[in-house]
Amino acid sequence: MKDIETGRAAQKFVLDGTFLEQPSGTTKLDVPSLVLVCSEGKLVRQYGLVRVILWNGGVKADVVLDGAKPRTVSLDVMATRDKALTDDEAQRAFSTFDLHPILTDLLRAKSVKMGLRDDYGSSYRGNPPAQIFVEFKLPDLGELVSACGLKP
Repeated sequence: MKDIETGRAAQKFVLDGTFLEQPSGTTKLDVPSLVLVCSEGKLVRQYGLVRVILWNGGVKADVVLDGAKPRTVSLDVMATRDKALTDDEAQRAFSTFDLHPILTDLLRAKSVKMGLRDDYGSSYRGNPPAQIFVEFKLPDLGELVSACGLKP
């Protein structure tokens, strides 16, 4: 594949996970994914992908790695229909969330559970937004670490 920004040869690694609770408006085919793109031995893009619309701006993620205590982090979010990001021929709407704040920890884990919730900030005064619960089982990431020049 080619990197969409540079046009250079790139490798795309996609790890599909599962929804712990299937969000309304999705099907069993709409699985959450973790995506890393590497080019010339460097990581050029990393993001999570869900076929659910999250508020553009940010989410709070309650992350549990290998059954440890949950940790809450803020992640940037963008809604997209871009086929280069989603691999979706129908160009349905997806949300991508930035993995950078948790990437190093993800590379060391074997099991990742996340509760994702919109982060409207302290000014939000409505019903609590629905959370999305996802889980990933991470395989040996040796090829990924090598291709992207990462240190686990």
